[in-house]
Amino acid sequence: MSCLTSEGNTDRVTEATTAWLDRYLKDDTSVDLGSPVEIVDQNDQHWVGDDYPTADQPGSGTVSGSSDGSTLRLTADSQSGPLPDGAGKGLLGGLVTPLTPYPVAADQAVEAKVTAEGDVLVVGAPKLAMTYSGTTPGEASTHVFAQLVDPETNTVVGNQITPVPVTLDGEEHTAEVDLEVIAQHMKADSSLTLQVVASTGAFAKPELGGEIDVSSLDVSLPTTTELTEA
Repeated sequence: MSCLTSEGNTDRVTEATTAWLDRYLKDDTSVDLGSPVEIVDQNDQHWVGDDYPTADQPGSGTVSGSSDGSTLRLTADSQSGPLPDGAGKGLLGGLVTPLTPYPVAADQAVEAKVTAEGDVLVVGAPKLAMTYSGTTPGEASTHVFAQLVDPETNTVVGNQITPVPVTLDGEEHTAEVDLEVIAQHMKADSSLTLQVVASTGAFAKPELGGEIDVSSLDVSLPTTTELTEA
């Protein structure tokens, strides 16, 4: 994929790897390995801590959003990506352009907005729950796709999109899926938008046709106060 936000210190991984090798292969006890956990958000801000944040830690929480009463038409217009011309960065920019997720128009997706009430650091896998029913005129699609969009940068968070399994037999079903792990710093009143779309260039295109009626769409983003700004 192509980095669409700040690339930051591109030598950081090499520097950390070299330090670890010096410490444990060369037995150089003077090497500073830094914090056990280091996370970089969308603004190239580094966050550090002693442990990777989990749901059972005292500083854990969530920020959530939901919507209902929407219909997703399974057409070619409801596709995440490709990137606009010239958006890809680096030597591989042109190669990854067709594969990189990108926001779709609101009328081509089912959406749920997540708004932060205060300053929070989102770290981990968001959880999606979608109650729906659907039909298709031909061979049934077996997946739709979910992505989180940052409206401030008009990018998909982490360039990541997740397949959501669906059963289109006319009956009501509920799909519950963990989305890809993200690190996103949200300030008070900032928001992210969950989009569920019919297809994406990042995965093989499913059979299209028909529609899905979504009676409820919920997303919960894990937050933590256990990491501090470096």
